Amino acid sequence: MTVYVLIITHKYGENVSTHSTSKLAQSELYEFVEEWWGDCGDMHDLPETPPKDHKQAIDAYFKHQMEHTSSPESYAIEETSLDAA
Repeated sequence: MTVYVLIITHKYGENVSTHSTSKLAQSELYEFVEEWWGDCGDMHDLPETPPKDHKQAIDAYFKHQMEHTSSPESYAIEETSLDAA
């Protein structure tokens, strides 16, 4: 069985979740971006609301975090296999 582990690192720690598909992991990541979009501080390079395109919103949010904050955020989606016991 393959699972996808989403790890979001932010100034308060890490969010870790597992998903049965990569698409579900991406959807949860987009929900995180939507929730925290307004807290980006100086949003000179971001629109007021996140784009509806998930990939575009995720890329823009984390690029902004890396370039314009003192506590950059990041994420990873890791594919892993679980052995049935």
